[in-house]
Amino acid sequence: LIATKQAPTASNADMQDVAAPIISRTMFNNQFTFETFLHNAKNVFPVASAKEVAKADISPKYNPLVIAGPSGSGKTHLLRAIAHSIIEHRGENSMFLGNIEDLAALYQDGSPGARFEMRKKIVQKNFFLLDDLQRLEDFPILQEELIALFDAFHDNNKQMVFCCTDGLTAHDFLLPTLRSRLE
Repeated sequence: LIATKQAPTASNADMQDVAAPIISRTMFNNQFTFETFLHNAKNVFPVASAKEVAKADISPKYNPLVIAGPSGSGKTHLLRAIAHSIIEHRGENSMFLGNIEDLAALYQDGSPGARFEMRKKIVQKNFFLLDDLQRLEDFPILQEELIALFDAFHDNNKQMVFCCTDGLTAHDFLLPTLRSRLE
């Protein structure tokens, strides 16, 4: 996970953490675009929805957008294509892009103060893109944090995109409050 920051100066010292992108470099790759995605009759709606979400100049239409399907169906490619489009139009400072492991690494200091500070940094982004939601089973403490992040993004009309293997109903470990927000 890369978080780049400007060198502190008197004028930008307070803003450097806000402007720092939180993007997993293993998740972002320029080869994953809408143009390189293989379209077929089964994925017309997910592709159209992803393209709509990627339009950075409109308020969220599908929020959250949950992309679910079997392994190998292109969920991560679509998530990365959304990220690629957002970066082209808004810059990388406007989003969080990662998977559950990336999010867990950011929250590895489990103290309430550290969690609150990390949440504050993430919710200042305009887009929250999270892959491998099914891996949340391995990090149960993140469920409450995802609820807080979800509420903050939703209340501020900011776009969220989640990818998971299979549908949400297949993941019985999800807290009811998180599941209801994602459905």
